[in-house]
Amino acid sequence: MKVLDDYLKEEYMELRKRSENKIDILSIARDIVRQWWVILLFSISAYLAAVVVMTVRYEPVYTTTTTFAVSTRGTNVSFFADMTSAKETADKLQLVLDSEILKRKVVEDLDLDSFGATARVSVVPETSMLTLTVQDKTAFQAYRVMKSILANYASVSEFIVQDIVLNVIQPPSIPSYPSNSTGARRMGGLAALAAAGLLAGYIAVFSYMKDTVKSTREAQKKIASTYLGAIYHEGNARSSKNKNKKISMCITNPLLSFVYVESSRKAASRVRSRLDKKGHKILLVTSVAENEGKTTVASNIALAIAQEGKRVLLVDCDFRRPALYKVFDVPREEVQDLPHLIYTEGDKSSIITKLKTENLYFILNQRPTSNIEDIVKSGKFASIIEFIRDKFDYIIFDTPPLGMVPDAEEFANFADSTLIIVRQDLALAPNINDAIDTMNKTTAPLLGFIYNDAHGGLPGSGNQYGYGYGGYGSYYRYAAYEKRKGMSETGSVGS
Repeated sequence: MKVLDDYLKEEYMELRKRSENKIDILSIARDIVRQWWVILLFSISAYLAAVVVMTVRYEPVYTTTTTFAVSTRGTNVSFFADMTSAKETADKLQLVLDSEILKRKVVEDLDLDSFGATARVSVVPETSMLTLTVQDKTAFQAYRVMKSILANYASVSEFIVQDIVLNVIQPPSIPSYPSNSTGARRMGGLAALAAAGLLAGYIAVFSYMKDTVKSTREAQKKIASTYLGAIYHEGNARSSKNKNKKISMCITNPLLSFVYVESSRKAASRVRSRLDKKGHKILLVTSVAENEGKTTVASNIALAIAQEGKRVLLVDCDFRRPALYKVFDVPREEVQDLPHLIYTEGDKSSIITKLKTENLYFILNQRPTSNIEDIVKSGKFASIIEFIRDKFDYIIFDTPPLGMVPDAEEFANFADSTLIIVRQDLALAPNINDAIDTMNKTTAPLLGFIYNDAHGGLPGSGNQYGYGYGGYGSYYRYAAYEKRKGMSETGSVGS
């Protein structure tokens, strides 16, 4: 039995080691897709830059051609009867065109400083005719050089190829446009592809090196606190009628997916269970950075617990950017600001608003204020908390992010426990752990953390419906190992 236990333990540890060292391809792909507009702009910039460079460096080349047959001097009979002879004659004529004698004659004839043109002769495919091609920097110059070659080749060819006469079939003409392309579009396209690949590669490397939390597996590995569950990404976050309009993310919304709602309820159940175990009532909910979804998660935790028949009070303690009244679509005229009550010595019960369809109550704000220190240290906030403490089963504070302002630390003096919301691939793991250390030094130590906006992945990735570290087989092997380990520790199984 001990041999089996050791085998199962070694197999599990090996599987876990391999899973931890595995590159998270899905996370890297999401980062690349998330930055598609940056890649697009970078590619367009590279395309335009390449087009400009190629256009500036472009030197047009103009080409004029003439087609002719070759005959012996003094007769109209073709000098060659097959294509083999045509190729041999073309090679001999090329010697004439490349000769310094002909070039000097063309230079003298046209009064040029030097011979800058290119002249080539070739056989017309499937015929016994030849084509003479002249290229130069201007259209008119190419035409002039062609005319000069046709006028002077005879006096030169007699020294190299005797008795050859060119019988022009198609005379040359002045070309109307360059024969060479700028290559700007092609080079621009290559530059755009290279830029897109380069930037995508940079993003991939940065994503791999970035010390954020990219999966539930990493969350449990990197964050030094109790994992209370994952809330999965909601794909129906926008209205089907208006794609630009966001819908309510409260779990009471029937348009939300089953996975999102159930994962939210499961996380809320774990939070409530730990609060009960510790005998705590007031929970402070915060995050490290902005946009981690703490307000939405706090709202859904409150809703889920209220639906279990508990009296829950949700307090908007984010005085700088109040948002709870928007989450629950409470009309502005029905919102009694908490700071207003503190400053005016009003009726404490007047600021408590009840959700019509659920056993959930609120203390809301709609006007931003930065006088947090005055509110906390005036003693009036403490008296309000004392007033409401015995009237509710659970009280949840929604506070600002720890990485932005120190408000959460101030409100921790009135709470029992702290819950940190960690959104996938947003805040750096060291910053999250620093925030945990900070809150653990307050009177509301950390209850745990919830991993938010987790995107589903392949089995074994630790996301959504993955089973363990490598599929069903490793999951059951590990379960068997844990079971045997527990039995061994209690003495049920001998070694």
